[in-house]
Amino acid sequence: FWSVEDVIITSNDVEYPQQAMWKTTDGGFSWVKLEKAVGTIYVDGVAKESSAFLSGAEMASYTVNGTFYMYAATAEGFYISLDGGKNWTETLNSYGVYANGMDVIETEVVGHDTDAVGKIWITTDTAMYRSDDFGYSWSKIDGLYYPTYRYSSGSDYTPDNISVSSLNPDNLYVTERNMNGSGWYSHNGGKSWAKSRQNKGQIDTWQPVSGVAPYGFWSNVHENTIILDANGMWKSIDGGINLKWSNSGYNAIATTGKWNFNVNNPNYIVLSSQDYNGGYSTDGGKTWTYLPWRGVAWGGFTYGAYMLNEKTMFVCDALGWTAPRHLWVTFDAGETCVNTGIEVKGLEAGMGCLGDDNVAFMG
Repeated sequence: FWSVEDVIITSNDVEYPQQAMWKTTDGGFSWVKLEKAVGTIYVDGVAKESSAFLSGAEMASYTVNGTFYMYAATAEGFYISLDGGKNWTETLNSYGVYANGMDVIETEVVGHDTDAVGKIWITTDTAMYRSDDFGYSWSKIDGLYYPTYRYSSGSDYTPDNISVSSLNPDNLYVTERNMNGSGWYSHNGGKSWAKSRQNKGQIDTWQPVSGVAPYGFWSNVHENTIILDANGMWKSIDGGINLKWSNSGYNAIATTGKWNFNVNNPNYIVLSSQDYNGGYSTDGGKTWTYLPWRGVAWGGFTYGAYMLNEKTMFVCDALGWTAPRHLWVTFDAGETCVNTGIEVKGLEAGMGCLGDDNVAFMG
């Protein structure tokens, strides 16, 4: 089962979530969207339709001693199914306890800590909870310096996903639900926490780099090694204390719109990028310079780009994915960027003219 909140974009660019549950019976090769109830959830003795109730849940499953356990951690509580999702039982009081993240250890996998059988970890805004009996009872762990919910500089920072080492369950890692959030580690089962040091000075990239979000994956071979996906891959070999850039060769940057090499000098390249603003190169891509068109602290949305010479470039810039695109230009390699006020509609394509770098096209 896969629980999601589908995002539907209407004709007027308004987004709203559509709750949905998906099911596979062939190991994930094909999926069917469930339009009706998956089963029945009993909350305080009252039956509720679970296809909607479980939408957006963190879900997990494993088999122990022949029993198939299914778990769902939601903003309403924690639920268990022992019959493949037909019926669910709530085991964690939902009042004031909203599950953000969950992790379990498949103890029957060779090499995993067998002492962790039946243990489940979940994060909430205020504390971590752990169950030692397959989710039927819970203990609140008020860890010292646990990354509780905070509001800073107009943004929410919420303790989100939790990752537990399958080799040493005392090694825990929690990430914050914010692109500029931090990662927090514990080496004593959650009794105390500390913030990871993200060594951004060692990054071999010209693009902007966010904080630690959203997932961490502990090694199945080395108990103190964890890999994190945070707009690029980061690695720690000391249990999360220090994070180092481990991303060379990773090229998952959305170069949006239709950019082109300069038709008279292919060493001139300027890339547009959704979320990353973009950058330019004057040596055919060997070296790059970041180009923050609007001058904001992090990121930006640009579409279609072209470079006329070492100083002159233009791009379509927007305030968001679906916002109107306006033509921006720089005549001094990004020292100053000017919004021309011209709205570009349709396909964003930056082009030049063969033999004449005084002529350019956008749109």
